Amino acid sequence: MSTEEQSANTHNKVLDPEYKAALSLLAEKNSDFIFHNKNEDHAALVIEQIVRTAKDEIRIFEELLCGDLMDKNDDLLRALKDKLSSGKRVRIVIKNGHINSSSSGVNELKKIAEKYTSLLEVKRASNDFIDSIKKINGGLVYVAVGDESSFRLEDASKPREAICSFNYPSVATVIKKYFDEKYGTCSSYF
Repeated sequence: MSTEEQSANTHNKVLDPEYKAALSLLAEKNSDFIFHNKNEDHAALVIEQIVRTAKDEIRIFEELLCGDLMDKNDDLLRALKDKLSSGKRVRIVIKNGHINSSSSGVNELKKIAEKYTSLLEVKRASNDFIDSIKKINGGLVYVAVGDESSFRLEDASKPREAICSFNYPSVATVIKKYFDEKYGTCSSYF
């Protein structure tokens, strides 16, 4: 098997099927249980599930556009496409301004963005946006929020460790508020 075939097989594998099944159950039951995710695979799966279960809008703030989030989880990209094709809005803000042009996930996201220009926005974080995000927890955090109910909140000093819930509006609305507060100051990514 060539290196390229091995890479494709790694990219398409199901990340932690037991964890994925547990997330699906929590989301299906609209559970207000607060749970932790502990690694990059779990982070990608939680964000995928937030995208899948959101009824109207999704907001994501991440450090990078490539890597474990977009390059390891084809299901996340499929979930984004499905959500956009049903007319839902997705906003993604990236802290790091570097684009890895060899990233298959980034290249696929660019294609998706070209097709859904009015629904998908991918932006670079401004300093004002980052300052607003810091108000959530007193420091830099990376977030994903679906509608005003589901969330993933990651302390940037503990990469890929986060607290999450699929039905906790009191936290989700705070994240949404500070995300939106300075979103307009961010510049377009592509």
